[in-house]
This record gives sequence, structure tokens and C-alpha cells, in this order.
Amino acid sequence: MPGLFICRIGSDRVLLTGVTGGYLESLSRTGIEMKTPYLSLIDGFRGLAALCVLIYHYGHFFMAGPDRTAIYDFPDIAPFSDALSIVYSEGDFAVQIFWMISGFVFTYVYPAQIKDGRAFLVNRIARLYPLHLVTLILVTALFLAARLTLGYTPIYANFDLEHFLAQLVLASDWVNTGYSFNGPIWSVSVEVVIYGVFWALSSRLAHQNALISAVFAAGFFALFMTFGNLTEIFRCGFFFFSGAMLARMCLGLTSRIGMSALAVLLITEGLVFSAYFGVGGFKTLGGVGLFGGMLVALYAFEGAVPERFRRVSEWLGESSYGLYLWHFPIQLSAILIIGPSGQLEVLAQSPAFFFSYLAISLFVARLSYRYFEAPARRYLRRALA
Repeated sequence: MPGLFICRIGSDRVLLTGVTGGYLESLSRTGIEMKTPYLSLIDGFRGLAALCVLIYHYGHFFMAGPDRTAIYDFPDIAPFSDALSIVYSEGDFAVQIFWMISGFVFTYVYPAQIKDGRAFLVNRIARLYPLHLVTLILVTALFLAARLTLGYTPIYANFDLEHFLAQLVLASDWVNTGYSFNGPIWSVSVEVVIYGVFWALSSRLAHQNALISAVFAAGFFALFMTFGNLTEIFRCGFFFFSGAMLARMCLGLTSRIGMSALAVLLITEGLVFSAYFGVGGFKTLGGVGLFGGMLVALYAFEGAVPERFRRVSEWLGESSYGLYLWHFPIQLSAILIIGPSGQLEVLAQSPAFFFSYLAISLFVARLSYRYFEAPARRYLRRALA
């Protein structure tokens, strides 16, 4: 087991040593107890998943018309279509990565804090809600502008008070009623329900293990296969508790060799299942194997990579939520500004436009994290404590 982690104390980054058998020994410096490891590689994986969502949604530039349907030759005409074909066509798999990472990190990092229901709720609100509210208001304003100038709302047709109120309380996709406003928030909407399930389980069971998480994952998988057309909550629960199960398994392994073997086994299962069952398999049990194996491998080698690489990974991870919520307002702005000229679909075929879109999204996400998300989180934690 690697013996080096990065820990956060407020806004400071501290190196932790003394990891034995996957459990962090409680260390202290200047009287501050340090218990929370920062899994920088896994957080960077979250950032890469967010970039996959940005590329998957690149098709929005080709469906800016009133019929909200992508032109027939997308993604063939999109930049780097050969290399990125699976991301253009099936990039929503990245949402499953988000859910698995949440289950893994919550289980590994926050077990004690989760039992304090108020602290858990405050932390989740402080982390998720400020940026959601700001981007919701911005998208609402942009949709109003679109109604006035274009006569319709691009990409998402549902633009009414009912959908707005559901968005306002992060309940937009508890039941499948169609995407609306800042559409990508749908995955967060269903995940907050699973947070509640996870908190209820953690607060009532003093001792949990991988088997309990596996049982919950299997239960949610059965519900998803039966009622998946009604809500994405069950799919989210399946991936979330699969991530929790893997965290428990990692905590029970004492060597990097053991975790590497587990990672290889999982990735092999994922490849076989995806090859045999196709896209459907890839987005269920195949995805659990592939992405779960990657999570385990990243966890195993957290302390074995250079500090500079971990910092880049941390930077990308910190920007992931901003990437996820800012990219649609950025796209909508481009549609409003360039769309009326009829040149948007032509420009979007250019690699320069593609890289500009990614660069602007990264720039805005980074500014958002540094000057809005992090300060708002600190303020709300103090105010609601």
C-alpha cells in the first residue's frame, strides 16, 4: 500500500504518511487532527470524465435549430471524429464514472463525517448548490433571450415554471420528464437521492463491508433493469454502491500487488462483458468492470506518481464540477451569438473551434472554482454550521 497521501486542512495541502493496510493513522500537526486523504489521481479521473461530457455534448453545436435534432452527418464531420467516435456517440458513460467515484470517495474518505447528518447535509449543499443556482439563473436568462431572438429554446424544449421549480430544488430528474434548463444537472439531481440512501445506511450500520455495498448495488441493478425507464435513480445507485464496494475491497487489501490484481480482474471482466453485450453491456456491468478497475489502479498508485503529476490531476479534479455545469451556458451563448448567422455548424467542424470550446470551458471552470465555488463553500459551511 502506498504510504503517501495529500490531505486538506482548510485550504492547505499537507502530506500524510503512515498509511498501513489502507487505513490512515491519525496524525497531528500544530494540534490539528488530519484524517482526510486527498485522492488526487481519482479526482483527476473525475476531471477527465467531465471533459468527455463536454465532447459528448459537442453535438449541441450541430443541433441548434428549432427541431433540436443533430444534422445527419454528425459526428462524422466533427473534429477528430475517428479518434473520438465513442466519446461523441456514447460519452454519457462519463456520468457513470462520476457516480462510481462518489461512492468510492464517500466510503473511503468520509465515513465518520457521514454519520453526522447535519454536517453531511451542510457539506453537500455547500459543495453543489451555489454553482447550480448561478448556472440555473444564467441559463434561464439565456433561454429568455433565445425566445425573444430565435423564437424557441435551443437544445432543451422544456422551459416552464414546473421544470424550473424542480431544477431549483435539485429534483429535476427524479422522474424522467425530459431535460430542461441546464440539462447536465440531471445526474446530480438523481445522485442527491442516493446520498440520502448512503447516509441512512452509514448512520445505522456501525460496521459495513464490501458485501453490504454489493447487496445494495445488486438491488439497485435489479430495480434499474425493471424500472429504468421511469428514473435514473436506480442506475445511479447501482454505480454509486459499486464504487462503495470497491472502496471497501481496497481498504481490505494491504499491498499494491493485491490491488493491481483486482484492477486487472475488473478491467478484464469489463472488456469481456462489453464485447459480448455491446453498448448495453458497456453501460452496465461492463462499465463497472472497466471504470472500477481504473479506480482501483489509480488508488493503488496514488503514492507512486510524481508530485507534479498529482498537482495537475488535482487541478483538473477541482475544475470538474465547473466544467460540467458551465459548458452548456457557454454553448448556449455561442448559439445565440453565432447561430443566427448560419455559420455555427460550419465553424464547429474546425479543430480550432473545438479547442477554443474546451479552452474557454476550462478557463471559466477554473475561475469559477477559485473565485466562486471554493469561497461560497467556505461561507456556507460557516453560516450553516
